[in-house]
Order: sequence, then structure tokens, then C-alpha cells
Amino acid sequence: MADPTPTPRVERPVQGSVLSEVSPLSPEIMSQRLGDIDYRVEMEPELATTPLGQLGYWDIREKSEGDVSQYIKNVMGNPETGYVMGDDPADPIYGQSIRGRFWPETGILRVNATDLVDKFGPEARKLLKQSGGDRTAAHELGHAGVKLLTDAGKLPPGADHFTEEDVMMVLDAIGYATREGDVSPPWEMGDLNLNFVNRGPIGKALRKDLEGYRTVVDYARTATGVMSGELNKLKPYEQELAKYIIDLNQVAAQELASRKQASYRDRLK
Repeated sequence: MADPTPTPRVERPVQGSVLSEVSPLSPEIMSQRLGDIDYRVEMEPELATTPLGQLGYWDIREKSEGDVSQYIKNVMGNPETGYVMGDDPADPIYGQSIRGRFWPETGILRVNATDLVDKFGPEARKLLKQSGGDRTAAHELGHAGVKLLTDAGKLPPGADHFTEEDVMMVLDAIGYATREGDVSPPWEMGDLNLNFVNRGPIGKALRKDLEGYRTVVDYARTATGVMSGELNKLKPYEQELAKYIIDLNQVAAQELASRKQASYRDRLK
């Protein structure tokens, strides 16, 4: 008598689904990729407004086969023992004013994840969230995205007119506006009396405009122009920066889509 139990039919996972990211793989790789999915979900609010950061993350995920911790290092300390995990002894960032750093030579980025709380206690948690952790990781992933476009020769015209930090600060401001409704929030330091140059994580900078004159660049105002499209309210330098960022976001989004399609085609072979 024939076995009445139907033979299971194994289908390919739907592209873009959770299953397509984790199966069929070894238990070790499955664990890595499930961890990657959790981390990516955690990072979603910070990466949602930065195509450059999304591109940088995708590249890291692909070349690490899901073990993104090979390239994204959360620097964490233990105040009781003095041990610091994830830092580079030759070029440390723990406890420094530099909140994160991307090393183009290695593709590794490091982010301060505990230092302010380690030093000032639980009251510094909100401050650390503004200046460290996932928000700083998204910022540094943006630098990784710029490196990818540079290597591919796909940066839009005008790349030599602006610093990468100009671009990232405007994208940071857009992120704050989207998540919190405030393009330039103040520092959340509670009763801590810390001396910051700017009133919040989004500040201003002194630059030379395209004609060589000094000008103050307001990142919050520039971000507002990018989001609204009302560039006529910006200074000339800010207008050009806003146009460049709009073009750069579009190129990054296109490059990310292209790389995803290529990756999916390779997996179906």
C-alpha cells in the first residue's frame, strides 16, 4: 500500500524574505545570519534615511557572509577591570571625542558603545544614544558607502567641492528630523554639566564657498532644504551641498538596488 503521507515540496525562499536570508545553511551560518537580521532590524531607524549607510551595510553583510561583526566593531569597556573590547590598540577611540571611525583601508568601522555610561553612569544613556551606538554606526556606514561609490567611479559631479563630513552631518540631521521631528535636537545630558562646542549633535561648520570666501554652513538648515526641496532658502554653498546630497542619495540607492539584484541572481544559479 502506498504511503498516504504526501512528499514535502521544497520551494526556493521568496527573494527578500527572512527565509531567503538564512536557509538552507549550516547551523553556524544560520545563527550568524539570524543575528545579522536582528542587528539590521535594530539599525533600521538609523539607516532608513541614509541610502549611503544602507549601501555600506549591504556590502559588509555580503562580504562577511552575514557575520557583520567582522567589520562593525562596537567598542565596549568594563570599568571594574579596565578591559576594552573591540577597540584598536594602535588607534583607540574608547573615551575619546571621536565617537566612531571608518577605516577605508580595512573596511572596518568602530563605534563607541559604552564609554559615556562607563564614565558618567546611567544618566548618560540618552547622551550615548545621540553620540555613539547605532546612530554613530549609521554615520560611519555612510562613509563606507561613499568609499564604495568612489571605488566604482560612480560619485556624482561635485564630490571634490564638499567634505564627506558635510554630507554625513546633513544626513544625520535628516535622520533626527524623521525619527524625532527635530532637525537639530539639543544634547540630552540631564544634570551632567559637559562642555560641548555645539548645542546638540547637529551643528555648523566654517567652510570656503565655491568662490573661495568663508561661509558658515548650517547642517540643519541644509537638511531642511534637502527634505523640502526649497533650496532657494539656503546660502549658495548650502544650495550646492543640498543638490549634491540629493544626487548622491539617488546614486547610492541605484547602486544598492543593482548589487541586490546581482546577489539574488548569483544565489539562483
